[in-house]
Amino acid sequence: MLKRLFGVPVVIGLTVLIGCGKSESQPPGAKDDSPDSQRMDRAAGSDVSSAGQDVDEESETVDSQASHLPGNLVGTWQRSDGTYQIVITGLEAGGKLAAQYLNPRSINVSRAEHSILKGKLHVVVELQDVGYPGSYYSLDYDPESDRLIGTYFQATAVQSYEVIFVRGRSQESSQ
Repeated sequence: MLKRLFGVPVVIGLTVLIGCGKSESQPPGAKDDSPDSQRMDRAAGSDVSSAGQDVDEESETVDSQASHLPGNLVGTWQRSDGTYQIVITGLEAGGKLAAQYLNPRSINVSRAEHSILKGKLHVVVELQDVGYPGSYYSLDYDPESDRLIGTYFQATAVQSYEVIFVRGRSQESSQ
């Protein structure tokens, strides 16, 4: 009798343990609404019902980040209202740009750098030369139109002007 009573709890205990590992079969693609599954989804940061939306949001973020790549700045930029040019030849450490300013002759660039400002790729080109003591451009890159848009501060006149630069060809290469 003792053997039979002792054997019953062991069999019941094994049945409970084995049953915990089993899952009910579900048709392929069925959503698992069990509390354990929901906890795992939340822990992984995903929502099964919006899985397709996650991919779209991710690709928009990648596109947005691509427009912030400083490499987009390299090239010759022609000001829309004259012969003024900014030529960005390369990127340097610490957000610096290798740049020239032509009007049509070369004007000394004392500082040229890029950063992200208010979610946009931003460029500052400061001039330090005869007739340009501390004048500077403050420009944002517009990836949709591939233009640099912003202001030019003319230090000698203490005035700011709205300006636009479009991609162009170098004056040096056309001479």
